[in-house]
Amino acid sequence: MKLGAFDTLPPLTKEEAFSILETPIDGLQRSSDYYKAVFHLAKYPCLETEEVLLSFIEKECEDQSIQIAKRKAIEVLAVIGCTRAIPFIGTNLNSNDPYLIDSCAWALKELCCKDKQMHRLIGDLLLDEKQNQRGLVQSLSKMGAIEQTPRIIKLLNDPNSSPAVIGASIAAVNELIGDSSKVEQLKDFLRLPNQNDRQCAVQDIIDTKAIDLLPEVIESPISPYFKLRAIDSLWSRTCANVIDNELNLFELIEEILLDNPSNIKVLKNCKESNSLKDLTNQLFSTDFNLAYIALLNLLNEGLANVFPILEDLWDKFMKDYGAIYFLTLLFRDVEQLNDLQKKKVVEFLFSCIQGDWPLNMKFRSSAIISLMRIDHYTCKDHLSQWLSPKFNPYWPCRYATLMSIASLDFKNQDVNLLDQVSSCINDPHRFIRIKAKKLYSNMRN
Repeated sequence: MKLGAFDTLPPLTKEEAFSILETPIDGLQRSSDYYKAVFHLAKYPCLETEEVLLSFIEKECEDQSIQIAKRKAIEVLAVIGCTRAIPFIGTNLNSNDPYLIDSCAWALKELCCKDKQMHRLIGDLLLDEKQNQRGLVQSLSKMGAIEQTPRIIKLLNDPNSSPAVIGASIAAVNELIGDSSKVEQLKDFLRLPNQNDRQCAVQDIIDTKAIDLLPEVIESPISPYFKLRAIDSLWSRTCANVIDNELNLFELIEEILLDNPSNIKVLKNCKESNSLKDLTNQLFSTDFNLAYIALLNLLNEGLANVFPILEDLWDKFMKDYGAIYFLTLLFRDVEQLNDLQKKKVVEFLFSCIQGDWPLNMKFRSSAIISLMRIDHYTCKDHLSQWLSPKFNPYWPCRYATLMSIASLDFKNQDVNLLDQVSSCINDPHRFIRIKAKKLYSNMRN
């Protein structure tokens, strides 16, 4: 379970959480206390926690704070694997709250519910447009609800269904009855104008185990996070040996991490600006398609011309995760900059890695690649840390470091790169182990 914002607060003990949930609503200090208590109970899986949460979800109260906390309680029961909660969760499928129903369907999926009556209840809800139809379809698929396939097919063929619902239905039909006739359609969904639809298509490709569509996923204008997740998921499910496959694993991963905007198939159905200032501001767009278009244009204008505008917006960049990522791509080649500008770039890139950012930020691996390109000698004292699963638990960061080492001239380095690479042979992530073994062998020869 993702911890989220509440995990930044002082932790609650199990007893403190229990006490809050036993407090009448008019005795709470703040309306979010129930949610906070339920959230923290995910860290204390035990029979007593299950009892308290089960009692809480049986509360009959229309107060919004309780309804929100009930949804989280249902999710926590699923996360801690409380299968005896299934009938309690199922009773909430009759709720008038679509969000509560969505949480119930998700929880039943996570608990691998095999109760056909509950499958039928969820199937009945598929025709209600107020419900999260995509989530309901995904739940039925993961629960193996074959009897509900006709309803899913009806939704699939409904001209009013959204691409996200159609994609989930394609994946479900493939999973439930082995009908893969429409899987290729998911490739088209990667080119849809709405970014959320493109991201949903990636998950549907994962669910259909369509590993042959990975090249199209990688070319899509979406966050590299979704692309790496697709590779990680599909290889673990479909490939016993990541080397012996017609798709080259290393090339796919490295294309994603390098993220050359020229290799992204951007959608041109949008108005493009010719102003450098407007293009720079477009790097803040939440739509990766627009940001990639801006990046391409800025690179064509030359970094020396763009840098003064970047400096004017520097404080704004430092507050925007997405814009920081595109800045790390823009700084892959800094030869046009003067020494002071280069120094500022290097300091910025190091701050992306060393700063108090979440460890899974996509710009960390990109910053490593840019730093190694600008001056790998400056990076030599940091390699051990960058290759450490403790410091860099997000595996793409460690992979980016190995990938950068692989581009160096091994014979003329004043750091023992062989030992650095050797330390990764027992890395917890299989892709890192394989990359390290191959690189170590090449360096020894």
